[in-house]
Amino acid sequence: MASSETQNKSTYAVEMVKQFSQHADGKTFLITGPSEEGIGAEIALSIASSSKPSMIILAGRQKTKILSVMFLIRRMNPNINVVWIPLNLLDNESIRAAADAIKKLEIERIHVVINNAGVMGVRDYTTSKQGVEGQFAANYLGHFLLTNLLMDQIIAAKEEDAVIVNVGSLGYELGEGGKTYNAWRAFGQSKTAMLLWNIALGKRLANKGVLPLVVHPGSNPFHPQRMVTRQEAAGAVVRAALDPAFKALSPAFIVGEKVNSETRSYATSEQDAETLWKLSEQLVGETFDI
Repeated sequence: MASSETQNKSTYAVEMVKQFSQHADGKTFLITGPSEEGIGAEIALSIASSSKPSMIILAGRQKTKILSVMFLIRRMNPNINVVWIPLNLLDNESIRAAADAIKKLEIERIHVVINNAGVMGVRDYTTSKQGVEGQFAANYLGHFLLTNLLMDQIIAAKEEDAVIVNVGSLGYELGEGGKTYNAWRAFGQSKTAMLLWNIALGKRLANKGVLPLVVHPGSNPFHPQRMVTRQEAAGAVVRAALDPAFKALSPAFIVGEKVNSETRSYATSEQDAETLWKLSEQLVGETFDI
């Protein structure tokens, strides 16, 4: 859970959950990237400490780094059903297996999906098992596949304010141009893809009761001095997931407490969003009619 120095700040995740606990109680959460000492873990622990969810699904690659999070959740509230699902976002086979494992939990609805997992500024060029550039695959394409495979369960929660929260970054601004591999440009391109995907999702889910949002968790890659604590970063994500006022802004890009009105044009094009959707379907080898 949050350290003692964070307990009195209203923007922190524990406080956000307390404020909007009625929108978390009884719900099923899916969180990717929940390893200990990360934002995903902080989100999960804050939800467990200050509300009464039905289930928290922690989807991540290394069980040893997630067991401690599961232990803390169970200690906070033994009534929460917390489950670990193996997930490697760099392997489509692993993603499909994760989706199948979640479906076998026999849950009818997933109320909140928090696509948090990702990598940043990987120095050397790497690829997914299927040959896709690593940061693009881990930050965006893997989540595209996982979310679409679980869309029936997400849409089933439409009467209970289902929401998909994609963790983005102002670092998307690093994604413009470039023909050779650059670690930070690749990161920016992956986050640009997340923004465009959110637009395409918003179009497809407009009449289905599911609200997609992208949220910037706080740190500014252009101003390293403007770093935030894990509780602050988690708080931004939790608020996007639970605050009804934010849901009304879907499919917006949330920065701070408002819609980012200065999002660059290459990250807001509906045409590019549709092109990306079709490319993504080709890359994962499956089409999704929502």
